[in-house]
Amino acid sequence: MVEKKENYTISEVAEMFDLSEWTIRLWCNRFDVLQSSPDGSGERLFTQENVDKVRRICCMTRKKRMTLARVKKHLEEVGKPGVVGRFDGGDCEGCLERRDGGLSE
Repeated sequence: MVEKKENYTISEVAEMFDLSEWTIRLWCNRFDVLQSSPDGSGERLFTQENVDKVRRICCMTRKKRMTLARVKKHLEEVGKPGVVGRFDGGDCEGCLERRDGGLSE
């Protein structure tokens, strides 16, 4: 179980959502809204806001079965000025807590 804190390593985020670190790196490169900050040693650090974005992207790809191209288009549309919508596109909050006690709300 990963406790809530200010910043998380890529391995902690991967563990929370049962993803590979490779997948998270790919998403960081593909989605402008998901950017990590390197620490002094160059390791990627993720804020709670970034963790929430990973949760929502997981939901869109797993629960809603959206392709990465469709997720990217959705995120770009929601980010435009004047477009009303939520980042997660709906009912994604809380849908991905791990069965073994990963990050809980």
